[in-house]
This record gives sequence, C-alpha cells and structure tokens, in this order.
Amino acid sequence: MSSYLTRVAENILPRSVLQTLPEAFTEWHVNHSLVDHGWPCAVCELCEQESLRWHFGISNAQTDHRLTIGSRCILRFDIEIRDAVNNRRIASEAAGAYLDGMVRDLQREDCLGALEALVELDPHPGLEGALDRCKDKGSLTPRQAAHVLGRLAALGIEHHPDYFKVSLQRGKYRGDLVSLKPDQIAALWPALTPAQRERATWWGIQAPPPAPVRRMTSKAKPWPYTKWRALATDAELVAHGYMTMTVR
Repeated sequence: MSSYLTRVAENILPRSVLQTLPEAFTEWHVNHSLVDHGWPCAVCELCEQESLRWHFGISNAQTDHRLTIGSRCILRFDIEIRDAVNNRRIASEAAGAYLDGMVRDLQREDCLGALEALVELDPHPGLEGALDRCKDKGSLTPRQAAHVLGRLAALGIEHHPDYFKVSLQRGKYRGDLVSLKPDQIAALWPALTPAQRERATWWGIQAPPPAPVRRMTSKAKPWPYTKWRALATDAELVAHGYMTMTVR
C-alpha cells in the first residue's frame, strides 16, 4: 500500500465499521458543511494534504464520526453526495460541479449578508440598489463594487472581498472602471477575476499593491475590527490572538 493510501486508511478505518478500503467509504456522505479558511492554510483530515482553503464536511451515520476534507478526496473516493433540497444522490460525473455549486452558494449568501448588514448600518439608495442588483444578477457594477467594498471595510463589517462579482459586460461598465480613482480601484480589485485584472491592466489601470487581509478570530467576537482597532494596533491584535493578518 502506498504512503498516501496508508495515511487515508489510518484516518478513515478507525472511524468506520467496515475495515477495508474502499468499502469503508460506502458508510460516509457529504454533510453539506463548508468552511472557507480565507487562504490555503488548512489540512485535509483524510489524506493530510496541506494548503487547503476549503474544508468540506463528511459524516459516518453508523459511527457518528466526522471529518473535514478537501474536494479532491470526495471525488477520488466517490463519497456519497445528496442534493440538499430533494435528497437525490448526485451522480459521480456531476459531483465536482455540485461541490463547486456549494462554494458559489456560500459566497452568494455571504455577500448578501454583508450587504444587508451594510444597508442596515448605512441606509442609502445607492447601497440599497447594490443589494437589489446582487440579489437579482449576482454581481455589482464597478462603481457599486468600489463603493460597497470601501464602506464595508470602513465600517468593519466582516466580509470576503473576493466573493463579490463585478460585471464588465457592458461598455459603460468598462468605462466606469477606467475612470475610478486609485483608492476605488484598490477597494474593488480583490473582487475582479484574474482575467478581469489582466484586461484592466490592458486598459491602463495600475494594479494596487497587495493589501493585508485582516480576519477577526472567534476570540474577538462580537466586536468588529473598528472597535478593536480603537483599543490596539494591528500588531497587538495579532499578537494576542484577536486577529490574523496576511498578504495575498
């Protein structure tokens, strides 16, 4: 048995009734829990692969054990996935697309939650329009994205800038992007796809320097970043475990 399969067996068999591979995997199913660690820092609890950003949960109904693993292991070992709505089993050939859909659904709900919190704190027709467009089309215009992401950061509302989608399909939107100020470009840049960033540089837009990504830990709850920042520096918050800060 390869070292890879040895690691897998050591992690799955003690948590299963059946004691051979691949039979043990027939007891397991995807439980629809999904965690975004923000950057590639997690470890697959099945194969022990490092540098994972996304953790999918799997469960064993017979032993009540759970593991958080990467999507590749779900696909490689054909772990059962059932549709969260109708409980229909997802065919193996559609499993990858279904897991991608889980990620998109999480991102959409996160964006809507952040926008709703923003509108509640800062009622404004422009922000309400951005929320309506995000609900309807799943994306923002460049001007909306720059304004929304700038206000979310300023108010310390927890959000993931790279979850937001920016539409550049219309010529007006491309013109709006080119006309934005450097600080507005910096605010929306994380929301642009790699292809959009490449196009933006072709249009003469200078990419902003990488900005630190701040994430409050569970220890900091329920206070937002702005409230903590009034009491301590970023370095102090990181040192005491209230925040993590990385540069992408």
